[in-house]
Amino acid sequence: MKEQRWTVILVAVVVGLLLVYSVAFTADYKTIAIVKTFGKAGGPIDGGKTAPGGAGGLHWKYPWPVQSLVEYDRRTFVMDDASEELQTRDKQMLIVTVFCTWRIEDPVLFLRTLETADRGEEQVRKILRDKKGKVISQHDMAEFVNTDPSKMRVADIEEEIRANANSDAEKSYGIQILSVGIKSLWLPETVTQQVVNSMKEERNRYAQDYRTRGEAEADMIRSRANAAKEQILAFARFKAESIRSEGIQEVTKLYETYRKNEQFAMFLRELDFLKEALKNNAVIVLEPSWQHSIGFLKDGPSLPSLDGATPPDAKPAVKK
Repeated sequence: MKEQRWTVILVAVVVGLLLVYSVAFTADYKTIAIVKTFGKAGGPIDGGKTAPGGAGGLHWKYPWPVQSLVEYDRRTFVMDDASEELQTRDKQMLIVTVFCTWRIEDPVLFLRTLETADRGEEQVRKILRDKKGKVISQHDMAEFVNTDPSKMRVADIEEEIRANANSDAEKSYGIQILSVGIKSLWLPETVTQQVVNSMKEERNRYAQDYRTRGEAEADMIRSRANAAKEQILAFARFKAESIRSEGIQEVTKLYETYRKNEQFAMFLRELDFLKEALKNNAVIVLEPSWQHSIGFLKDGPSLPSLDGATPPDAKPAVKK
């Protein structure tokens, strides 16, 4: 009798647990729950929100088949797309691989259209491939691959793909695409050489432009230098001619003075020469047959007077 009682208690506990399991559920920070009543979805219960009706914790529902529970992961999904060869606006081919991050923004719409996360990822992949091809076909190769970083627009193209894909996914399936990035970018072998040649031609054009501008600048500098040289030389010639003219005038004045008494003038020139030559204890050898001004220093008044005048340093005769 006692054993039957424990069996009944055990069965009652199991039935109670199963009943609680069928009518109770929890929504944590990573879960969005939807309770369906006779197949019709109710409002979402977001375990990561604190608003009424969205708080996590313990919740209740009627057992199946009256109500059923559907749960989705509220965290962000990451998806890598397969590589695909696409054509740019200038008819070049690119092999592009992209990735994207997405999440369920409207669980009710998602449940009604796709139901499962796997089908959601499949639909995101389709939308992404469609928008990726359309966006890339509207841009030139130079916006993806370029020696000038300022001309590359990869970030803008990624955002353009994301915006176009998000518009369709959010409106039709309740999916929000958070980001899209180009994971890898390859050039087919047939295109690679064309791109390299095109880049070489572009670099050569830049180099030629720099050479042309450098030559023009050099010609301008040489022209300015030649003009400055001619101006300086003209001023120097004018200055030299002015100095030469002043010198000729001074010499003319001196010659006029010298012609009044040439012998006295030569005497003064020789004295200036001797003064300059003898200041460093120099030895001078003179031709004895010549009459020099030094003879005045030796003989005194015996030097003939100039134009009959008595030399300024001659001593008067002393009468005995």
